[in-house]
Amino acid sequence: MCDRSDDSSDALDELPDVDALDWTAVQSLLAADAETTRALQSYLARVHYRDDGATDLSSVKRHLREAIDRHESIAEELEFALAAVDERERVD
Repeated sequence: MCDRSDDSSDALDELPDVDALDWTAVQSLLAADAETTRALQSYLARVHYRDDGATDLSSVKRHLREAIDRHESIAEELEFALAAVDERERVD
């Protein structure tokens, strides 16, 4: 998992105006939404098309680990969006 919080202050320092801050927040929220959608699609595909027996829990555990990784990425995107909103609040 990358540490997005270290990069967020540098990225926000480079933003030229309030509109760019709004765009950064929106882009982060859209990225988080896309990650959530991918996690859901992956889960549904695995449940619907799984070839293994119901007693084999290894694929379930693998899916849950992947979902956790995806949702950590979602949390990073949301933290970045929050940082952009905080910066917008500071600028206003």
